[in-house]
Parts: sequence; C-alpha cells; structure tokens
Amino acid sequence: MRSWKSVRFAVMTLLCCLHSMPVWGEDDDDISVESLIKKVRASEAVYENLDVTVRFDWKAGPGAPVAARWASDRLQAVKRAEQSTIRYVAQSGMYRVESSGKIVSSVLGEEETTITSSRVSAFDGDITRTIRDHGALESHEGYRSDSLIIRPHMLLLRQWHYYLPLSVLLSGHEVLQTSPFSRWSPETTVRYRYRGKQSVDDLQCHYIVMTLLSEGEPARWIHLWLAEDRNCIPVLTRSYFSRPPVKDFLIEARVKKWMEIAPKIWFPKETVRVSYSPALLERGFKRGIKSVQQTERYRVEKISLKPEYKKEFFRKVVAPDHPGTALLRSTAKRIMPE
Repeated sequence: MRSWKSVRFAVMTLLCCLHSMPVWGEDDDDISVESLIKKVRASEAVYENLDVTVRFDWKAGPGAPVAARWASDRLQAVKRAEQSTIRYVAQSGMYRVESSGKIVSSVLGEEETTITSSRVSAFDGDITRTIRDHGALESHEGYRSDSLIIRPHMLLLRQWHYYLPLSVLLSGHEVLQTSPFSRWSPETTVRYRYRGKQSVDDLQCHYIVMTLLSEGEPARWIHLWLAEDRNCIPVLTRSYFSRPPVKDFLIEARVKKWMEIAPKIWFPKETVRVSYSPALLERGFKRGIKSVQQTERYRVEKISLKPEYKKEFFRKVVAPDHPGTALLRSTAKRIMPE
C-alpha cells in the first residue's frame, strides 16, 4: 500500500508538469523549464535498474580544522581522511546499498587514530531495513531513502545531503516538501533561473542557478551545468554563500572522466569536489588566496544496467563479518590553521 506522502508527492509532481512554475525565470527561449525537467526525468529512468560499485576518497586540505576544542579546553581529534567502498543495486523499485571503509582522525596532525565503519540498507518493496556498525537492525514500513544511494545525476551534489533525484530537486518547493526522497526543511525555499546554454569541457550544457532562501533571505546559490550529450548529467557545479560575504565560490564539483556503459548512455567514471575554507577565504579574499578545506573523489570500479537478483537479496540484511566502530559526533569548536 502506498503511503499518503507518496500519493501526495505524485499529485504535486503531476500538477507541476501541467502548470508552469512561477519560481522559475528564463533567459533563453530554446527550452522551457518543464521540458528540461522532463528531459532529466527521462534520463534518470535509464538508470532505474543499476548495479554500481564506487570507491570514495575524502582528504582534508591545508585549510581544514586541525583540532576541535571542548569547553574544558581539552582538544579533540578531527577527521583527516576517509576511504570507503560503496555498492548500490537498484532493481524493479527495490534497492540495496552496502558500505565499508575507514576514517583517520588526528589532533594537530598527531595522535592519529583509525576507525572502521560499515553499513547495509535495503528496501524490498515493502520494508526498509538498515544495520550499521554494531547497531541493531532497524526496520521501517515503506520506502526510506539512504544517504549512500548512487545516482549519476546527483554525484556532484552529494555534499548537500540531497538524497533525491535531480528532477525532484528542480521541481519546486512544494514537490520537495512532499517527496518521499527528500528531507527538505520547511524553512528553506528555492528559486531557479535558466541561464541558457554554455559549453563546459567541450560539452553543450544547460546552465541553471538555484537560489536557496532561509526565512525569505538568500543563503546559498548552486550553479549547475547539465550536459546535453551526457544524458543531462551535471558536468560542473559551483556553490556560493551569503556568509561569509565573498564573491567567489566555496565549492566546485566536476566530472573528470566519463564512461559510456551502453550506446549513448553515460556515467561519471570519476568526479572530484573541492571545498575551500570559508574563514580563510574571507581572510585572504582580497589577495586572491584560496585554501583547500577538503577534497572528495568518487571512482567507479564496476557497473551494470542489468542487475538480476531475487527478492531475498533486497530483504536479507545482516551485520557484516567485521562490524565497524561506532563513530561519536560532538559539537566541539573547530580550531583552524593559522
């Protein structure tokens, strides 16, 4: 039985297809907003059945915090590196995602520690089951999205925790609020502007600017370039913020390599996202200094568009043979490099 949220989402999506969305502005008459969203949605459908394994690497840069300080002035370790392997399988509306890896932390570049982490989550069409590290099995009726799901159209946007299809992200605030894929804050609204076509890495792209507003005030701008000949997958994204008040982007994500997994069906083989330290950028902006805070890279190791698994594969979720170490999070104050 479909949940009320799923039904409401389907209705809102249909309404957005039938009526123009006033939150969009258009600078180019070559394509309407609705037809672009339809293009993206049609492209996403190509990857509805998918079996992909990716390698994830995260590394702190010279502009990253070197420690965190408790109120008692005791220093705490911060993450310096992370490596993991993620496998995602989607088949006939079901999914399974598995992840295992390690995280390296240190205090002021010393006292290095390594912990392992693992997780399995699966949806069999009726129930979503998840188990992580040493935790107990969690079960939820209906579909629950997962942060590790691999969608080719959203690889460059994973840092925003947007665990939803790109077509939904572009469909407006009301659709985002009702989508079973998203966890959209009711305080956040969004505006869009289609800026025409531009060439990026010799690919003809649709250029879109998203403005995210918090309590009616612009807080963040995300610029996206969707490659027409790469199934409308973003080839480049840049993110700007109202705080700190600098005019340069703080995050840039780009597809470095492509792979054609079937005739005219493309997938990002390697992506790189670089974040710059907002505090150090504001401090050195007048001198044009950019200090890398972190670098994130995804590399495809194996991929298929024809998974063939029995339903039991999406139903059985057990703890891994080598469960990970639970990672504790804190609200300690970060200490930045000089």
